[in-house]
Amino acid sequence: MKQIMTQVERYGKAKNISLNIKAFDCAELFLNHFKEAYDLVFLDIHLPGIDGIQLAKKIREQSHRTKIVFLTAHENFWPEGYKVLASRFLIKPITDESLYLEIEEVMDQLIEQTPFVLASQDKRVAKVAVEDIFYLEIAGRKVNLYTKDEVYVSSKSLAQFKKELEHHHFAQTHSSYLVNLKHVKLVGKDSVTLTNGQEVYISLRKYKQFKEKFMEYVSSL
Repeated sequence: MKQIMTQVERYGKAKNISLNIKAFDCAELFLNHFKEAYDLVFLDIHLPGIDGIQLAKKIREQSHRTKIVFLTAHENFWPEGYKVLASRFLIKPITDESLYLEIEEVMDQLIEQTPFVLASQDKRVAKVAVEDIFYLEIAGRKVNLYTKDEVYVSSKSLAQFKKELEHHHFAQTHSSYLVNLKHVKLVGKDSVTLTNGQEVYISLRKYKQFKEKFMEYVSSL
């Protein structure tokens, strides 16, 4: 598994992208830390205790989004792998070329599955990934969507966005603002500080409810 970690790290450096990589020595340890936030899991078929197939079944009980790639020296496990919706099988020894190809294909699938909303920028329609939105703000008759580097505009009302994003951990700090809890760093009495350093006004009326939702979100991580 250390070899795979090294290869994945090498891929990230080659593509100049940041990857959050973790390794676990056994299935039980992995399950203690598993969250649906894992995009891709490389599983060795042979593991101490619970084997890779059984671990994959437990992953599927919690998440159908996580992509699973099995690492094996034998093709006879393939039928079992497909029962747990494995994305791929890599036959050992694993080359950089084969591993990189799998990562890129899985990343393409994840991008296609990423929740998004439609907005406009410079008279062009854009797909904005929900997870990239820091907050939304009413601006006249429009709504501005703020991401790390861009500002998008939509003719939808904030109430429509609130309904559309209710299952994506957004909460209001004020009647004019809808904030992505994923990007909240600090909740103060008068403002909410985001992970990019921006501050969003929070009203006294919304403070208690917003703080409770933020604590619930943090506790679920």
